[in-house]
Amino acid sequence: MAEKVRFYFDFSSPYTYLAQAQVDNVVLGAGGEVEWIPMLLGAVMKATGNVPPASLPARALYMGQDLPRWAGMYGVPFVWTPHFPLTTTHALRAALAVRSAAPDKYLPFVRALFDAAWARSENIGDRAVIAAVAGRVGVDGALAAGASDDQRWKDALRAGTEEAVKAGAFGAPTFVIEGTDELFFGNDRLELLAARLRRGKPWDKLSAVPAL
Repeated sequence: MAEKVRFYFDFSSPYTYLAQAQVDNVVLGAGGEVEWIPMLLGAVMKATGNVPPASLPARALYMGQDLPRWAGMYGVPFVWTPHFPLTTTHALRAALAVRSAAPDKYLPFVRALFDAAWARSENIGDRAVIAAVAGRVGVDGALAAGASDDQRWKDALRAGTEEAVKAGAFGAPTFVIEGTDELFFGNDRLELLAARLRRGKPWDKLSAVPAL
C-alpha cells in the first residue's frame, strides 16, 4: 500500500512555493501519495520559537541567490513579492472552504494562489484578489472570499496548525510520512523524501541530539 505524505504548507513561504511545484511528481514518482494540509506558518514559528529566515540579514542575502537558483532549476517563474510579509490567513481559510465545497478544484486553487503570490506579485491578503484567483480556476469567488467569515474554516485552520506542530513542524514546507514520526523539512529535502519512499523503511536515527 502506498505511503501517504502529509504536506503542511502556507502561502507565505517562498520555499514552499518552490516545493509545491514539485511535490506531487516527486512523491507519486516514488510510489507515495500526497495530502496537502494548510497551516498558519506564523503560529507554527511562534509555538516552536522559530523566526522567519528573511529576518536574519546574512540568510536574507543568501535567499536572494538561492531562490532564483531553485526556480531556474525547476523551470518556474519567481519574483519576490512586494507584499512581504504576506498575510495569508484569508487565503488559507479559502483553501479549506474550497476543499470542502469543490474537492476537485482544491489543488488548482491552491496552486493558483501560490502563483499569484510568488509569480504574479499579487496581494493574496486581499479578499478581492482571492476571489479573482478563484475565478481563474472555476471556483465561486464569493465562497473563497467569504471563507474567513465562517467559523468552520477558522477552526479547521487552527486544527491543521496544531496538527503540524504536534507532528514536529517548525517551519515550511514540512513533509511527514503518515503514521510515523519521520519529518522532512525544506524544499531541498524532496529528493531525500523520495529516496525514503522508494526504500520503504526509515533510516536509523539518533536517539537524541543534545540541545545547545
